[in-house]
Amino acid sequence: MTQDIEKYSKVRGKLIENNIAARTKFINQKVSDWGGTGYRQSARMLTKYEVLVKKEDFYKAQQIIRL
Repeated sequence: MTQDIEKYSKVRGKLIENNIAARTKFINQKVSDWGGTGYRQSARMLTKYEVLVKKEDFYKAQQIIRL
């Protein structure tokens, strides 16, 4: 799981190059930054990317990603 779109893209690309089927799970979270007075100063969306592979491809995917 990562929040970095570039890292996600590299991992996904390596899996595709090696013919490993993968799905992506996107997790969106609303994050609030609180000021010292307790009032919300700003809110933003945070997206996390999780790459999912089949059980039988898990070990091979790990090896490819580590390269």
